[in-house]
Amino acid sequence: TKDTVEVKAIGIKVNLDIRNWLTGEPIAGATVGVNKDTVKSDKTGRASIVIPPDDDHKIKLSVGATGYLSQTVKPPHSSDSKEVALV
Repeated sequence: TKDTVEVKAIGIKVNLDIRNWLTGEPIAGATVGVNKDTVKSDKTGRASIVIPPDDDHKIKLSVGATGYLSQTVKPPHSSDSKEVALV
């Protein structure tokens, strides 16, 4: 018999490094969101989120943390992480 495997793209993983704008220290527990999906940054300030593959050029990520101003950023266009500084 012949087996058929169907593969569906779920998205593109992007990494953001969230830092304090003034001190450069990582911000743990910052929230990164796209559509209805949200993730929190770890103790190194790194947050990884999957964005829809068909929206990667028009999508914006919301980034915020308690005590900081929120902002929206474009996802990185490479496999490198993008640094986001919050004030």
